[in-house]
Amino acid sequence: MTLEEFVGRMRAALPDGTEMCNPGGGTTTVLDCDDARLCYRRGRSRFCVALAALHEAYLHHAGMTVTTTDLKTYAPQVFDSRGGGHNCHCTVFFLALQRMGLASAFWGKGRVGAPFGVTTI
Repeated sequence: MTLEEFVGRMRAALPDGTEMCNPGGGTTTVLDCDDARLCYRRGRSRFCVALAALHEAYLHHAGMTVTTTDLKTYAPQVFDSRGGGHNCHCTVFFLALQRMGLASAFWGKGRVGAPFGVTTI
């Protein structure tokens, strides 16, 4: 899937104002999804993540089982709060893939030893 196709699918699946239930509790609200980034609110915090980074992560893990731990190891600068990214990007990525029809339902508990995960298509 090209970046353009990925962006188009994501924008169609996540119009502004979309609310998604986080597997660990609370909600994520899409503030804006343009050609370059996805901006969302989780609790009182606002986050933005580059769609190119999400596309690369999808291509790397396509057809595989992937966990939040895998994402943090793969691209800590995007998915790990201790590596310059943010942990919330993991779950928003999984939620977006689900809404795009590119991932299974969540599993795991979101804890050490039982991270959240999905199987990508």
